[in-house]
Order: sequence, then structure tokens, then C-alpha cells
Amino acid sequence: MEDSVIYKPSSKDRIYLRIPAKIKAVILTDNHPYAKVTVTDLSTTGLSLSAENVAKIPDSFDIVLRLPWHLRRIRIGLEAKNRAEKEAKVRIGCSFSNISPKSEKIISDYIRRVTEFHPACVTFSIATFLLF
Repeated sequence: MEDSVIYKPSSKDRIYLRIPAKIKAVILTDNHPYAKVTVTDLSTTGLSLSAENVAKIPDSFDIVLRLPWHLRRIRIGLEAKNRAEKEAKVRIGCSFSNISPKSEKIISDYIRRVTEFHPACVTFSIATFLLF
């Protein structure tokens, strides 16, 4: 009989709910627009974005975006953690490196609103809670 394997999350495992998104944003370098991108998923600690036909995106940069249901734009400092390139597209997974408490609250409120209204996210949230 085989020994059963018990899942023990490590600090590298993601335990934050990421919600799918399709939010237009702009990368800033030296306070100037660098590239237009799309945020493809969002959590309270980071996001991933997709860009087309963009020259090398630096490892650290700021992004400006406006979440649905919110009138003001927010600016967040990001650090690229992983990259995946396919043809002319690049997907970059990022963690927040500089975010104001107000922007954190805006993002948390947005995620809460989305998960309250989307049945699949509600189911996933419950499953995630039960696993940990």
C-alpha cells in the first residue's frame, strides 16, 4: 500500500485568490507612458498582464489602471516575477512593490465585489478556504 501524500503549502505557493480580468492599463517608466497593456488577472498582492509588440519591459515599473466601478485611476509599483513569451505576445506575472493603502483597499473591494457576483468565483473561494 502506498503512503498517502499530505499537501503542505510552502511560502512559494500562491494562497491568494486571483480573479480573471480584462482591464486596460499603461506601463510607466521614468513617469512617462511606456506601453499599453491588459491586466489579465488580479489579486490583493499582484497581477498578471499581457502585452503585444512591446520592446523589453523592465523588471520594475509602475502601472496606471482604472478598475471597473471606480472612477479614479490608481498607480501601483510592480516587480516582474515571471515572463512567458509566445509569438508577438508577452505575459508577465507581477507582485506589488509599491502600493498605497488606499489603492490596496480599492483592489480588495473590487475583488470582493467580483467574487460576490460571479458564481464560479464564489465556488472557488469556498474551495480555497476549505483547503487551507
